[in-house]
Amino acid sequence: MEKVTAQGIRAKILAAKDAKTEKLEVKEWGVTIWIHSLKYGERNKLLTESGLDAKVTGTMDVKKINSFIMNLVVLAVKDEGGIQIFTKEDFKALETRNSEIIDEIATIATELAGLGAGGRARIKSRFQKK
Repeated sequence: MEKVTAQGIRAKILAAKDAKTEKLEVKEWGVTIWIHSLKYGERNKLLTESGLDAKVTGTMDVKKINSFIMNLVVLAVKDEGGIQIFTKEDFKALETRNSEIIDEIATIATELAGLGAGGRARIKSRFQKK
C-alpha cells in the first residue's frame, strides 16, 4: 500500500473538481442556465461587497439585500461551458426582470453556496461528533 503524504493529500484537495452545478430551464426567458456553487473566496467577497455579514441581525437593509442578490446572480449564472453570463454592468437590466425568476435563481445559488438553511445544516452535520 502506498504511503499517503501531506503533499499528496494537498495535491488531491487542490486538484479536486468540487464545484456543484444545477441546471435551470427558465421558460419565460426561453433559455436554460446553469447555476454554479461559489468558491470560498467568491462567497466571502460577495458578503463583504454586499455589506452583509454571516450573522443576520433583526433588521433587513433592502439596498444590501438587493446588492447581495444581484452580485450572487452575476457570480453564479453561467452557460453550459461554465462561462459567466452577466457582469456587474447588468445590475440595472436584471432589476427589470421577473422577480420570481431572480428569486428562484438566488435561492438555488444561495443553497449551492452553503448560505441557505439547508446548506448550513449540511455544513453543521459534517462537523458534529459521531
